[in-house]
Amino acid sequence: MSTKAPHSQGEVGPEEPEEDADVSPADTVNAAQASTIHTASGDAVPDTSDRDRRATRRGPYRKGIERRRRILDAALEVIDRDGYSGATVKQLADAVGLSQNGLLHYFGSKDELFLAVLRHRDEGLALDYSPEELANHLALHVREAAVRPERVPGLLELEAKMSMEATDPTHPAHEFFLNRRLGTLESIRSAIVVLQQRGTVRPELDAAQAALVLQAAVDGLRIQWFYSHTLDLDAGIRLTLDALGIPIDDLPDGPTANADR
Repeated sequence: MSTKAPHSQGEVGPEEPEEDADVSPADTVNAAQASTIHTASGDAVPDTSDRDRRATRRGPYRKGIERRRRILDAALEVIDRDGYSGATVKQLADAVGLSQNGLLHYFGSKDELFLAVLRHRDEGLALDYSPEELANHLALHVREAAVRPERVPGLLELEAKMSMEATDPTHPAHEFFLNRRLGTLESIRSAIVVLQQRGTVRPELDAAQAALVLQAAVDGLRIQWFYSHTLDLDAGIRLTLDALGIPIDDLPDGPTANADR
């Protein structure tokens, strides 16, 4: 986990943002929704590679994208270090040497800013697994998703809060969370079907329902952990996997090896 101090190399700097004539907050959101890839835990996240390739051909657009990326890098570090409750718009603006209005120039609103932070975090986790590849270590990926609050509580608190608010169809993050959840469920379902075909999971198990139970277990354990940090997340997810008959032989003892955001 990175804990770089504010105003380090790679930050935006103390200047106010320049007006980017051909870029707006909506440009970033719309481009990010163009396609999806999957994280290690099966989450469907936006693939912004096409957007970034276009940015290399357009000077002002590229400058705006690069500046937003630096802002989001700094925001991730502030939330990592100070937690979600400490990540006010003012604190994030101070961390990159901008006024609050200057910061929101790039995102339009506080909700859009925090949504962009989550998108940026997911881009850092993105791995494109086939159902066969995910099936090889399904229990490990599910466990990684469940125990992540122990490593990055601020980011997961932000995600939990926004995901609840985003159940409102008018919320800016509604489509993001809906599409990611549907992608996650389909990835897990497909991996379970592969395990059934291999004969390692009982064939009568409803793969779609099992995927829903696993996702619900991950969500529920995360929420419970915020009430009590002594909760054993590992034990809870092992119990769920075992009850569904999903092999857990590849799960390591103790903390997980990967410390991704």
